[in-house]
Amino acid sequence: MEKNGKKQPSHGHWDKEHESGKGYWDKAFASNLYKEIVHKRFGVVIPLLVGFSVLFFILFTVQQFFKGLADAMVIGNINFNFIFSMLIFPIVWLTGLLFLRYIRKNVYPLEEEIIKQFSKGRGE
Repeated sequence: MEKNGKKQPSHGHWDKEHESGKGYWDKAFASNLYKEIVHKRFGVVIPLLVGFSVLFFILFTVQQFFKGLADAMVIGNINFNFIFSMLIFPIVWLTGLLFLRYIRKNVYPLEEEIIKQFSKGRGE
């Protein structure tokens, strides 16, 4: 194989696949299985994004338009704003754990399948 007038070392079958622009992983990324993986990820990420957006919108709406509620003391010197703000931390952790659980159960098996399917014959 020559490139810029210099002879390059050949890597056999891989070079032919790679030169054509349709290497093993290009085919994998174009497969229906990969599209299903992307769809499943977006199927959980988009609702989480919308949920957090709504959560923060509620927080800022209460702080801006319902100052009496936001500044109301709930327990001792702790007001609604503090409680709402502190609830965000466990909500983020819980959501992250649920996301990982979903990905491990529904996406990782598909990723393993696509790796097995498209790495055959490559010596991997």
